[in-house]
Amino acid sequence: MLLTWQLQKSNWKTLISPGARCFVDSMRSYHTYREQRNKWKSGTVDLLTNGNLDVRTRHKGKLWRSQIKTLCDLLIRLLFIVLLSAALATDQFYWSWLWIIPIALASVLNIMLAVKTPMHRPIDVILAGLLISPEIYLWVNLITFSQVWLERLAANKKDGWANQYNAENGKTRSKLGQGILTGFAFTGMIVVLCIYFRDYLTSPSVQQAIYPYLMNGWILLTYLTIYQSLYMFYQIWTLRKPIQA
Repeated sequence: MLLTWQLQKSNWKTLISPGARCFVDSMRSYHTYREQRNKWKSGTVDLLTNGNLDVRTRHKGKLWRSQIKTLCDLLIRLLFIVLLSAALATDQFYWSWLWIIPIALASVLNIMLAVKTPMHRPIDVILAGLLISPEIYLWVNLITFSQVWLERLAANKKDGWANQYNAENGKTRSKLGQGILTGFAFTGMIVVLCIYFRDYLTSPSVQQAIYPYLMNGWILLTYLTIYQSLYMFYQIWTLRKPIQA
């Protein structure tokens, strides 16, 4: 990508064959996969934030839009978790069937993507329709996205190639198990505290104090979800055509 942009900056034309296909071997574990993704995404972020490479192309704009979309995905999920937890803890949660719309759109979109993927299996389509595999894949990307941008802002830079090499050769270990256990422990602690202080959290004074923040948060989440739903509808409309993966 860097070479392509440097050529374009020097007024050279770069062409890509629409019939070209590249097949790569997949990573054998979650740890090696994460290190590979960190390397790729950190390289993309380095290019986008490189002030010496003043190149304006449609591709660069597409990459920035992809970064913004990932940030929007992260904000939607974090907002939903915080707002849902606060609403349940203060007994101010109200279900609306309108929330089914983005879930249904996501299910249809992922089924279409799975069906159009070569060599797909029935279980792939089922997991895609239930949003199990897409959501796991998305959370892995969101974690990588957050880590890459935090490292970009940090003073100490890491060697992505060396990290992936060490992971593939078993010199480093994944922290997935520790992260899952920490998440369950933190969630359990929050649930115990909410049950213990339930009378206080559901008191009228606390509900009135929390209510404005909940309303503003749900409104913001609604706008973000509408934007994402429109984008998913656009993707579904695009995928109706015969597309070769």
